[in-house]
Formats: sequence, structure tokens, C-alpha cells
Amino acid sequence: MIPATYGATMPWIAERLLREESILRRGHWAWIAGLVPLLFANIVGALVLLVALGVWAVGRSTPELVDAWRSTVVTWLRRAGLVAIALTSGAGLVRDGIEILG
Repeated sequence: MIPATYGATMPWIAERLLREESILRRGHWAWIAGLVPLLFANIVGALVLLVALGVWAVGRSTPELVDAWRSTVVTWLRRAGLVAIALTSGAGLVRDGIEILG
């Protein structure tokens, strides 16, 4: 029941929060409100929120890191990292499926 409710409501909430007139787009600190639901998810959500706030604090203290983070090379490295994570997770899922079925 809980996953179905989450799956039904999250797209609607995300769509509302990403609109141009959304509170998340208007205020300087309002983007934090978009991360607050992570606190209710579990300890991983709270850790993600803390990491996001830490990255934000580092970005404010050293603007050069923000420029480096937005560079083309780093963008492609981040994409490659996401692909590697997806492939690793997918391989684990296939392995588990074969173990269950085999």
C-alpha cells in the first residue's frame, strides 16, 4: 500500500514543485523545502539531505568549485558514474533473479 501511494503521489508533487511559479523557484532558501520529504523516508534520506546541505555550504565558501563542478569534463564523469552504478545494480538484479529462478 505504501509503495503504491508513493508511486501515485510523487509524480504529481514533483510536477507541482518544478513549475516556474513554484515556491522552490521563487525563494533563495526555498529549495530546501523540496528536500524536507527526504527526512520522512528513512535514515538514508536524512543523510542525503545532510550531504546536499554540505555540498551547498562548500559551494558557497569556494565558488571556484562550482565552476569546476559545472564543467563539461566533470559533467561527463558524473554521467559515466551514474551509468556504472546503473550497470552494477542491474547486474546484481539479474544475478539475484537467476539465483531465485535457477
